[in-house]
Amino acid sequence: MDEASGTARDYCCVFCGAILSWSGEVSLDCPGCERRYPILRGIPILTSRPNALLAASQRALGEARSQLETWRAAPGRLAEAPAGPRPGLAERARRMLEGSDQNLTLLETYGRPIAEHLSGLGPQPPSPLDLAVASSVSWPPLTILPYFYQDWGETAELEGVRTLVGDALVRHSAERGAVAILGAGACGLVQAASRSFDLVYGVDVSAPTLLLAQGVLSGDAIVVHLERAEWRAVRLAAPPSDGNEIRLVVADGSSLPFAHGCMSAVVTQYLMDIVPNPLAVASEIQRVLRGGGIWVNFSKPFYVPGEVVEMGPPGLTELPQLLQPLGLEMIDSHSQRFALLNLEKIYAGGDRSSQEVHYFVARKIQPLAASGIEQRTPARDWRDSDEWWQRVPRVVPGREVQIILRRVFAPDGVEEREEIGLANASFPVAREHVAFVEALFGQIDGKRTAGEIFARLTAGGVPFSEMQFRELLQYLAHHLSLLWLNRFA
Repeated sequence: MDEASGTARDYCCVFCGAILSWSGEVSLDCPGCERRYPILRGIPILTSRPNALLAASQRALGEARSQLETWRAAPGRLAEAPAGPRPGLAERARRMLEGSDQNLTLLETYGRPIAEHLSGLGPQPPSPLDLAVASSVSWPPLTILPYFYQDWGETAELEGVRTLVGDALVRHSAERGAVAILGAGACGLVQAASRSFDLVYGVDVSAPTLLLAQGVLSGDAIVVHLERAEWRAVRLAAPPSDGNEIRLVVADGSSLPFAHGCMSAVVTQYLMDIVPNPLAVASEIQRVLRGGGIWVNFSKPFYVPGEVVEMGPPGLTELPQLLQPLGLEMIDSHSQRFALLNLEKIYAGGDRSSQEVHYFVARKIQPLAASGIEQRTPARDWRDSDEWWQRVPRVVPGREVQIILRRVFAPDGVEEREEIGLANASFPVAREHVAFVEALFGQIDGKRTAGEIFARLTAGGVPFSEMQFRELLQYLAHHLSLLWLNRFA
């Protein structure tokens, strides 16, 4: 576990852990399980279902464009107040339409490699696995752009984080090899870290975000229109950099595509509170760190799946008890206030708020302790054994899956649609996906084994292979934290 099985420049298959081989500039291929991971403009897409993830992000962008075109087709409706047309409302509608259009055009331009890749694949049959992956793409496309202002608009907030994280990396990291920034987003912190480390990985689950960040890091100037600043336009560019090598990677923090023990440090920025399974991310961070390597976190307090939400998230004093069984020792920590997306430099109006953020530094210790926490966040488990099929899936308390029939009484009549609800989020799905969710979770009662559930589903006509079923349950457990798989019959 603690010995490096590859170098920091090697990527590993997120299923079997084998070192991937480069197939030109088009893909990374796994010699172990023969999976293929696409590369878009030099950015590898190293997730469990890369094409499904790309398709979900492209679909979200298309839906945003469709909504905008609907508004543009009836501009008078936007400017029509209950008492009739109003000039001020019309001007506000114009700013919104123009700003949204230019923002979407920016994302479409830099996201063109995604569209080109998907068009080359041809029609893809729908899969319940793809439904699970699509649930990870929950942020509307336009919500990512204000973070580019925060990273590249010379904000005091980002400079403070750069100083705090940078000092921690220099003070506590004995090596200057490779560092991974998880939740890299617009990549301002990635560029900053490149001045201190030989190699920096900017890791994010959003391909459109990293494609745009790649352009900024390469010297492109972009113009972003900020909704919360009355759609003001800001020109953003990265300052000249004398840093070392940067690699951007689309990956999920709960299944990192890196070898055991290849990182000198890992940083998580505003990430731990939004991932479904923060302990799985912590376990992966421990896995990829070298012995004595450090993890620097700057995130809002995170909840532990299965604990009662009404109690609130664990405080800083509880975190050492959570991290120690995962092989991580807390060496520094404090709580502070942070103003996220502060626009006061360019806009005097709007709300001003600050959030509590947990800053801590943890060091990898050996050996990894066995614990109930570790069992609840299993890492890759694709061995062909009978043991896996004897696991008894259970729904995680507080993470129950919902099937929602939503009836909307709209101006043009009644609209009905079916949605799947996961935790506090929901999204519309096709009828066949609803039927599958009903079939699958109708079998998960905390008593039936995975083998029994699979047999019942296939007898009912669900066209699933054994590997697809195992992949789905692992994704629901490890990535989305909807299931526990640690109990045996």
